[in-house]
Amino acid sequence: MPSHAYRAALLIAGMMAVGAVTLLGGQLLVLATFLACRPVLAARDLSVGLGDPGVLRALVGAGLYLFVVAMVGLGLGALLRHTAGAVAALFAVVFLSYAVARAMEAWSDWPDHWVLANAADVLASTHVPSHAPRLPSLAQAGLDLAAYLVAALGLGTWRWTRDP
Repeated sequence: MPSHAYRAALLIAGMMAVGAVTLLGGQLLVLATFLACRPVLAARDLSVGLGDPGVLRALVGAGLYLFVVAMVGLGLGALLRHTAGAVAALFAVVFLSYAVARAMEAWSDWPDHWVLANAADVLASTHVPSHAPRLPSLAQAGLDLAAYLVAALGLGTWRWTRDP
């Protein structure tokens, strides 16, 4: 088996393992957090159930966001081949891009629509306020997650399969 094919198979196996663990773990973590918070909310007359409008979608969206962040981190690690650089890049993608987009909002709301944190706000909410032009639509938020996932994993795979 050629070296690049072996490296690709190894990376894909790693992606599948990390992806399965983070997807399942993220969904379980979100559900456990929701269930743990229900008594606190009920004590303040803010009870909410899984059957309430938008709740299940928001929980699934929050779990998917955790999955995408983990996979983007994996892709950045494969791309940069440097742990500290990958952590810094992931920090920039998740946190600093939000600040940069907010700083640019005087000129345009467009950058805000492509920020991963804003996609998470939309996906993990039971409703998207119509008065928040900086937030993407629900469809755009899903597209954002897919775009980050494909870009990070695609670039990571490309770099990982190149000769070291």
